[in-house]
Amino acid sequence: MENEEQAIAALLSSVASLAQVYSDFCNVTQTYLRRRRAIIEAIVCSDSADLRRRRPYTQRRFWVRPGRTSAWWDNFVNDAVIAEQWRDNFQMSRSAMIMLSEKLRTHVEGTKTTMRAPVDVLKKVACTLYYLRDDGRLRETANAFGLSRQCVSVVIRQVCKAITTFLGPEYIDTPKTEAEVQELVVNFNKTHGMPQCLGAIDCTHIEVKLSRINSRDYINSQGKVSLNVQATCDYKYCFMDVVVKWPGGTQDGHIFANSKLCRDLKDGTIPSCPKELVEGEDAVPVFLLGDPAYTLMPNLMTEYPNGGVTPQEQHYGQAHIKAHKKEPVNEHSLNDALKYDRDVQPPTRPTVLQQNADDDEIKGKRVRNVLTQFLDL
Repeated sequence: MENEEQAIAALLSSVASLAQVYSDFCNVTQTYLRRRRAIIEAIVCSDSADLRRRRPYTQRRFWVRPGRTSAWWDNFVNDAVIAEQWRDNFQMSRSAMIMLSEKLRTHVEGTKTTMRAPVDVLKKVACTLYYLRDDGRLRETANAFGLSRQCVSVVIRQVCKAITTFLGPEYIDTPKTEAEVQELVVNFNKTHGMPQCLGAIDCTHIEVKLSRINSRDYINSQGKVSLNVQATCDYKYCFMDVVVKWPGGTQDGHIFANSKLCRDLKDGTIPSCPKELVEGEDAVPVFLLGDPAYTLMPNLMTEYPNGGVTPQEQHYGQAHIKAHKKEPVNEHSLNDALKYDRDVQPPTRPTVLQQNADDDEIKGKRVRNVLTQFLDL
C-alpha cells in the first residue's frame, strides 16, 4: 500500500514538473513574440517616417484637368446632332446604343460615392464603341468624352468584358435543331444563291503587342504581330461563331480544323440535314463557304484550284465568290480575279485525286462536284 502511494506521489510530482516547464516555455515564447512585434513595428514606423520625410504629402491640384470638357459628347446626349452622326461615330443608331446600354447596366454601372459621381453607363458604352470603331486612340477618345486616359482604359476593358461574358452567348450561337438549320439554309439560298449553305467563314488579323511567350508564332505573313481571328456569319451577316485565341502565324485551315464549330458539324451537334440536289448523286449536307486558305471538307467548300478548268467549274467559282463576299461583285471583277488566279497559281490536274488525300478532302470534292452540276442546271 505504501509502495502504491509513493508511486502516485512520484507521478504527480512529474506531472507538476512538466506543467511548470510548459508554463515557463509559454512565458518565454510570449516574451519573444512581444519583443519581435515591437521590433517590427519600430522598423515599419521608422520606414514610414523616412518615407514621409523623403516624399512629403502634396495636395491634389485638381480632379479634372482644366480645359477638359465633354462638350462633344454632350451634343449627342442633348440630341443636338443629326441622326447620321450616331452611325458615323459609333456604328449604330441612338436607339440601338440606348438598348445596348440598358442590357449592360447591371454589369458596368458604377456606385456613387462622396467623392464624385460615376461615369454614366451610356457614356461608357459610347466611349468603348468610339474607341473600337477605328484603330483606337486613348488620347483622342479621352478628349472627346472629357475623361482621363486611365479612366478610358478601365471603361473599355469593363464594357468589353461585360459584352463578351453576358451578351456573347445570347447573340453569337450556332443552330442546334433541324428547324434552325433549315431556316438559315433556305434564307442563304434565297439571298445569295447557294443551296445547302449554312454561312460563310473567314479569318482576319487583329494587330496586338508582341508576346513574350512564343513571340514568333504571332508574326503573320505580312510581318506584323497579330491574332488570327476566325468568324462565321449567316445570310444576314450576323455572327454565329467567333474564335479569338490563335497567333497570327497560324493557318486558317488549322484554326477551323481545331475549332468547336468543326467538331459540331462532324459529330451532328449541328444537324447535317442532307438533301439530294442532283438525281442519282449523293445527298449534300449543309456546309460553310470558305476561301482557298481553308482545306476542302464535306462541311466546308472552297473554290476550284486556279479558278476551275471547265466552264462548269468556273461558273461554280463565280457563284462561290458572290456568295462568300459581302459586297456586290460584278462579272468583270470576277473574271479578272479568276484570270489572275489561273496565271499566278501553278497548273494542277483537278480530275486526278492524289493517292494520299484524306477522307475529308475526297468527300469534299464529291460534294463540290454535285454543287457544280446543280448550279449548271
